[in-house]
Amino acid sequence: MQFVCENGFGEFASQPSQVARTVASWLGDAPRLRKMRSAALAVGAPRATRAIADDLLQMLDAGFDGKPVSLPAQQ
Repeated sequence: MQFVCENGFGEFASQPSQVARTVASWLGDAPRLRKMRSAALAVGAPRATRAIADDLLQMLDAGFDGKPVSLPAQQ
């Protein structure tokens, strides 16, 4: 959540009513939504989910036993 807040494309709200108010305020503010979208795109990693899945498959193929492992960095 800290990543989202610090990079300007979201906010933290701990109560459901606060979440609802926050989202409602965003929906009524098109310029803010555009700014948040741009901020999200600027830090996005569109292939991150695939990279994580690939790492998990490598761990399983290597006989992952639940202990921490190091994998080579993806390029």
